[in-house]
Amino acid sequence: MRITVIPNSKKNVVTPIGEDQYEVRLKAKPEHNQANELLIKALAEYFSISTTSIHILTGHHSPHKHIEIDR
Repeated sequence: MRITVIPNSKKNVVTPIGEDQYEVRLKAKPEHNQANELLIKALAEYFSISTTSIHILTGHHSPHKHIEIDR
């Protein structure tokens, strides 16, 4: 799944923008892994799954990420 992250937003919002593609707005800053941690929490809440089921495959330091979800 492809994710585009927009940090420093007013609220956390997950928006589907295509097949297997999402835009995620996060309140966290892209510093000290804060945005990545909040991204995992936001996706877990959106998909109603555990945070341990979500893995960032690529893009740890980029706004464009590839995510894997174990179901």
